[in-house]
Amino acid sequence: NANYFNLAANSVNSHLNSEIGSHMLGAQVIARSDTANKDVIRREEDNQLLSSSPLETGQ
Repeated sequence: NANYFNLAANSVNSHLNSEIGSHMLGAQVIARSDTANKDVIRREEDNQLLSSSPLETGQ
């Protein structure tokens, strides 16, 4: 009986750990994509600043 209890407890713990791990991974993916999006926006802003600079337009 104790063996069955331990088996059940280990099974539940394993499931909970994998659930928590998947949620943490999901949050990490969201955070990374958010950072990547901000990098793209920054590069676009830099490109716009450069393309409107006097050096580029010959003024």
